[in-house]
Amino acid sequence: MTSAPASTSPFREGALPYKSAGIGLATFFGSPLAGGLLLWLNERRRQDGGRPLLALTLALIVLAVSLVLAYYLPANIPAAIFTAVQMVAMALIARRVQGQAILAHTASGRPCSSDWKAVGIGLLFLVVILLVAMPLTYLGAQKLGL
Repeated sequence: MTSAPASTSPFREGALPYKSAGIGLATFFGSPLAGGLLLWLNERRRQDGGRPLLALTLALIVLAVSLVLAYYLPANIPAAIFTAVQMVAMALIARRVQGQAILAHTASGRPCSSDWKAVGIGLLFLVVILLVAMPLTYLGAQKLGL
């Protein structure tokens, strides 16, 4: 009796790629930089080498557009809108760029990285962002005499 050949994963043996939901969660907690890191890691884990530069470029575009919008739009627009837009944008980019590869990976019976791990990476990015932003804000306020 022969068994049907198992479908192959586009990711290297032992690789645990992040799903688009995990990338969205990392973005929610740690900005598009955290989501971009996970996109980049997924691309690096592909058997064909992937397109890691594309992943980082897309994440930086989402971050840049978000920062420009945050600067130019009125202050009465809730900050949660910007966070939600970033999260959805990164999850959609992940689905568009890596969705088929993730589906093939899971169809081959191989697991993906935990969404909780993605949340942890997002929280680490949040800590780093705060450690950088707080002193800069303090120094800026001192310079302005506030």
